[in-house]
Amino acid sequence: MCRMKALGIAIFVFFIACSLKAEVVDSSANGFTITNKITVKGTSQHAFDSIVKIGDWWSSAHTYSGNAKNMKIDLKAGGCFCELDGKQQVQHGTVVNINPGKLLRLSAALGPFQEQGVVGAFTFEIADAPEGATVAMTFRAGGYVPQGMDKIAPVVDQVLAEQIGRLKLYIETGKAEHSPQSH
Repeated sequence: MCRMKALGIAIFVFFIACSLKAEVVDSSANGFTITNKITVKGTSQHAFDSIVKIGDWWSSAHTYSGNAKNMKIDLKAGGCFCELDGKQQVQHGTVVNINPGKLLRLSAALGPFQEQGVVGAFTFEIADAPEGATVAMTFRAGGYVPQGMDKIAPVVDQVLAEQIGRLKLYIETGKAEHSPQSH
């Protein structure tokens, strides 16, 4: 039963991710830019407030502790984008720019880039749209990884497409995962 539920969720997230506008905008051996865009029902302020609740929508599979609920963003300049699990603590990034309802930018070397010579800018740009709000999530990273950053960019794109799919669902339903219908 758990496998069927997991498979159903995976298929749903796959279709959500495929319906998003996601792309590796550019890449080279020393860096890349990835942008994912969604349109959501709701106001730009609601979208912004949802983004900040990252522990409610980020996938636990892409955390150090295995539990996204441990992730928090301290919403102030210099604030920590951290994962706190008792003595295990990870600083994923630092808040560098806030414009409520419009912009959140973090200086962040996401995931495995933390142990490499990489710096990154993780930006959420939000705008009003006729059908709700648009959210553009952009991750720009540059530096050195042995295999070349252009080789990693497609994998990072897949991970971030999953996250923005979860964010869209969270903004619109208050839940980051699809609940399978009972039959």
